[in-house]
Order: sequence, then C-alpha cells, then structure tokens
Amino acid sequence: GYRRTVAGYFQFHPPYMHFDVNITDSEHPITQGVEDYEIEDEQHFIWFDNDRVDLFAVSQGKDGRQSASGYSHEYGKGRVVYLANGHRLVVLQQPPVQRLLINAVNWLLHK
Repeated sequence: GYRRTVAGYFQFHPPYMHFDVNITDSEHPITQGVEDYEIEDEQHFIWFDNDRVDLFAVSQGKDGRQSASGYSHEYGKGRVVYLANGHRLVVLQQPPVQRLLINAVNWLLHK
C-alpha cells in the first residue's frame, strides 16, 4: 500500500518555527546546487524505512529535534521522493526549496 510505496509516514509537527535544513548527501542528484539553509515552516516528524531510502536532507529544530527532510528511493520501475518543506507559498519561493523541487522532478523523470 501507500506506506510501502512511500517508505514512510507522517507522525506529527509542531507549530511553524525557524529550523535548519542540513544536506546530508551532497552527491545526490537532488541536492546539486543546494547548501544547508534556514527556513520557517512546519518541521514534520516522520517515520521512514532507513534501510530502503537514500536520506539526503534532515531538519534540525532550534530545540535540538531532528527529522528527515528529504529522501528518495526506487520502487518497482518507478522512483519516489519525499520533501518535507513547502507548506506555504513563501517557503516555495525560497531558492533552496525551488532547487530541490526542480532537481527532484528531474530525478523522477530520469533526466
């Protein structure tokens, strides 16, 4: 089902807050041209299958809590990407978020 395809699921998020997004795999095609950045958004906490995904970004809250912020994996003949950021237009307008989205679409399309 859904959890198997996505290799993860949402658990909770605190109110909007400032937090850091750290790129953990700078060699991944989705992170090309992206450096660590700070953002104000919902810091989503998820469960994910660490054995099945390539984690490329984590969020680090000012309170010290960490969560996956971006991962990818192949599923059957397809590809799956999880990106946590982007719950408001102002977030989607941030250059690092835009670059991650563009890179993710290109990776999904095998470009």
